[in-house]
Amino acid sequence: MQITVLGSAGTYPGPGRACSGFLVEQGNSRVLLDCGVGVFANLMRRVALHEISAIFVTHMHPDHFLDLVPLSYALAYGKHQRSDVLPVYVPPGGKKIWKDVVAAFAGPVESAILAPLALSEHPIGVCRVGALEVQVVPVSHFDIPSYGIQVSGGGKLAYSGDSAPCPALPSLARGADLLLCEATLLHDDALPPNRGHLTAREAGQVAQEAGARRLLLTHIAPHVDARKSLKEAKGAFLGEVLLAEEGHTHDVPAAPQNP
Repeated sequence: MQITVLGSAGTYPGPGRACSGFLVEQGNSRVLLDCGVGVFANLMRRVALHEISAIFVTHMHPDHFLDLVPLSYALAYGKHQRSDVLPVYVPPGGKKIWKDVVAAFAGPVESAILAPLALSEHPIGVCRVGALEVQVVPVSHFDIPSYGIQVSGGGKLAYSGDSAPCPALPSLARGADLLLCEATLLHDDALPPNRGHLTAREAGQVAQEAGARRLLLTHIAPHVDARKSLKEAKGAFLGEVLLAEEGHTHDVPAAPQNP
């Protein structure tokens, strides 16, 4: 199994950086985790749209779903038609938000923009997508429905989505071969009350508590010094820590079994 970083910027895109988007591949199965601002252009560099098996959106903040708009336009009007609609899984209330967004600008062509994507709420339990198994887990992100995601396909990937510290995160990441974890904040900065995000140190602590093999930091805003984020996380996690960088592909092999 492999994961390719299509976007890693938190909150807003930066020069050469898109917002959250990650392509997970195993054989002919390809699942897109989030589709934030700028992700669509990077996605087209990697795969054809008819090759995408499904999209899972962690929560309905624009930096995680807004590039569904150009993706849908490409399917509706470009040379990227599929023989079927593209399954898109969203949190509760996500279908209405998506329809309201499209209705705000599409006018008489609204149905054409909505048609290529089949939105439904996240399935309960394990969802099989070809060679991949996907499971969503509720996490704590302000006051909106938000989910972390596990993907298994030989190795095990855990993706935090956007989340404040919560008991669900170590459970989500338990035994993960790779934990893709948000690290929006820095521990030494003034932390906002009622925050919906992790510090980089907390991301490292989650990885350590969960026994993850590797940690990949994401959702770092362009104005944040990512070197400080990396240092913080390394101070809390004994395994390998990397920064998620656009265009980089990471193998997610299963841990070797003890004889």
